[in-house]
Amino acid sequence: EAHFKYIEKISSRFKNPYLKDDVTRVGREPLRKLSASDRLIKPMLTAQEAGVATPNLLLGIGAALHYSNAEDQQSLELQQKIAELGLEGAIKEVTAITDDALVAEIIKAYNKILKADKEKVHGDWKEARAEVEGIFEKSITKASLSKILDETREM
Repeated sequence: EAHFKYIEKISSRFKNPYLKDDVTRVGREPLRKLSASDRLIKPMLTAQEAGVATPNLLLGIGAALHYSNAEDQQSLELQQKIAELGLEGAIKEVTAITDDALVAEIIKAYNKILKADKEKVHGDWKEARAEVEGIFEKSITKASLSKILDETREM
């Protein structure tokens, strides 16, 4: 029951147009956020192990790999790793993922973000946010999110 209340709370935050989350705050410290034990990779692996599709987490990972901010040392290090090791090598090093098929999915998400960025440089971001919210609501049901939270807590 507590999980469902938490899920409702988080879902309502995404729908609240008055809550703003600055891209700089969300994107900062991408090396930490892309590490095997943090907020993007661990939930994705846990969800996939539970048989839950993770298209939106993959897009989040793809977006995090693009994050570049001259005032964020980790973003500069990440972009340097990508330049030196190539995208695949950087993904493997930063995330500790060794599964080539999963790395290929992340690369696909990275390229999807790149394509969307080129197409929507001057696009309507309210429309994009609504689209993301719609995808979120369709892809993660309360039951599947509860299952992921339970399994993550047990780890």
